[in-house]
Amino acid sequence: MPPKHHIFVCTNQRPPGHPRGCCAEKSGMHIFYAFLEEMGKRMMHNDCFISETKCLGPCLLGTAVVVYPDAVWYSIQSPDAAKEIFDSHILNGQPVDKYRMPEEALQLMPTPPPGGISFGGR
Repeated sequence: MPPKHHIFVCTNQRPPGHPRGCCAEKSGMHIFYAFLEEMGKRMMHNDCFISETKCLGPCLLGTAVVVYPDAVWYSIQSPDAAKEIFDSHILNGQPVDKYRMPEEALQLMPTPPPGGISFGGR
């Protein structure tokens, strides 16, 4: 049975001083582990998957996190946010507005070229 939610947490690391920054500098791994801990406390291993990812795009305000199937984007600055997101969004279907990524940050995300991306001639 597929999970009800899949949480992607960016832990991308760039060289120090890179102009785009990175989620690793913004506690990305600590946030990733906080989500794993919250899932474990609730024994939701079959209902929720949590994946570490590389660059999701916008990370100027904090670590980028996206929750599917809802496609809700968060900018998280502290691992403590994981508990609140689990309690409100994952368990009760209510996204946590104070952590939601601002719409203008989502507009800065790169878009695929016209016609999509080619994968090995397919």
